[in-house]
Amino acid sequence: MNVLSALGPVDWIAVLLAVVAYTVLGGVRFAGLFAKPYAAALGRESTPRPDRPALFYGGPAVGTAGTALIVVAFR
Repeated sequence: MNVLSALGPVDWIAVLLAVVAYTVLGGVRFAGLFAKPYAAALGRESTPRPDRPALFYGGPAVGTAGTALIVVAFR
């Protein structure tokens, strides 16, 4: 069995909902709830926030989708 044949019975709606939920929860967690303590832990509480590239927003979603597909393919 190869990886592509293992992805046939994947519930793609569930994977999409999981990616969206995980990305939103991660954004709320790091940008909303823990932004100041996280910056303090990095020693950056007094520096201005830099502009965020597209990878800052899309990278976690792509990583989550890849992880979800790997988990589904090798279960």
